[in-house]
Amino acid sequence: MAVKYRNVLVLLGIIAVLVVVAILSTNKASSKEMISDDHLRRILVERPRDTTEILIGDQGVLVNPGEYPGDTVVVNLLIAQLKNAQLDEVISEHPETHTDFGVDDNGYKVTLDGKRSRSFYIGKQSSDHVHAYIRFAGEDKVYLARGISRAMFDRDQVEWRDKNILLLDMDEITKLLVDDQEYIKQGSQWFLRGQEMDPMKMTEVLNLLSNLRAFGFIEGAVFEPVTRITIVTDAATYGIEIGNKHDEFFYLLRLRGHKAVYLVNEYVVDQVRGLSPKSM
Repeated sequence: MAVKYRNVLVLLGIIAVLVVVAILSTNKASSKEMISDDHLRRILVERPRDTTEILIGDQGVLVNPGEYPGDTVVVNLLIAQLKNAQLDEVISEHPETHTDFGVDDNGYKVTLDGKRSRSFYIGKQSSDHVHAYIRFAGEDKVYLARGISRAMFDRDQVEWRDKNILLLDMDEITKLLVDDQEYIKQGSQWFLRGQEMDPMKMTEVLNLLSNLRAFGFIEGAVFEPVTRITIVTDAATYGIEIGNKHDEFFYLLRLRGHKAVYLVNEYVVDQVRGLSPKSM
């Protein structure tokens, strides 16, 4: 009789353990994906103070507002982090806790568009500093998520943009036009209307243009081209337009046919405009 009673107790204990495991299993989020691999085309980051749209296409990354090329290093790192993010257990299903976890409707909202669209609120970091709180839009459940944090999205709009305007191989440039001045490469020398250019000055200008980098960005500026530059290589042609001086140290600049307007240091503009043949 004692043995039978003990067996019943053991059986009840096993059942109790299975029930607990079943309950805990319902709180797991293994089926919840943060991102569908290789199909992400748009990331929308809505913060209380601004909204940034990141468009991912075959030709690169575009950041709105402003239609600026995106910083691919920053964006690719974000995508890699999203792909590695994992949802753990549900820690709350009560709407009244959303504000405490930082996942209420007034928080940071992220929308991922690919084969399907998914929006979630990214909240505070948990006390273990490993997890962050996540709530999917339209749901009450709050999850613990690993490999993701609000800091990943806490960037000002300019921080998503690429400051590199042009990146070319200087040695592949065969012709340079600055307004009506045509500089032609013959062998290793450069000429303007048959007159040889100073090689040091020409090299400096070509280096500046082939590694053209912005100091900053200007949105909504009235842009009037003042100087037009065309860079010709065997593979492609690139157009640059220099606008008016923005302030004491910087000019407005944009790529021909593009809307994005940059700030570039006056030194670059002065060197281009100051090109002259050796004999002058």
